[in-house]
Amino acid sequence: MMRYHIFLIEDDVYFDYFYKTDLLFEFLSEYMEEPSRIDLKRQFQYITCEIPHDEISYSEQNIYISERIITVFADQESILDTQFVSTLDKIDRHCFIINDSNNNYGWLKPNKNEFLWKKQFGASLFAQTIN
Repeated sequence: MMRYHIFLIEDDVYFDYFYKTDLLFEFLSEYMEEPSRIDLKRQFQYITCEIPHDEISYSEQNIYISERIITVFADQESILDTQFVSTLDKIDRHCFIINDSNNNYGWLKPNKNEFLWKKQFGASLFAQTIN
């Protein structure tokens, strides 16, 4: 089973780090390993947005939403087919996604049904498109 973490990123961070996904991934991974560290927590609070629970409707059982992290468990490698991802299109925020299962990460663009993945240990950037 695949585990994805989705973060809603603040606009200024998105524009500054759009092409620096490696740094953003490293920071978010470090935060998830040590969420009690005060310095990481303050940076995480600045970088991410609170999840607007009232704007997101989800009925799938394998989706867990905390204050600033959406965690999705899926049997398939691509979660683009899920109804939940299409609800993210309604939110006017930039989504950064991490696939814990194979260290893929990147910007999620639900309105285009596309992931911009960048593998942690690979230099290639590739798009996976559905349709």
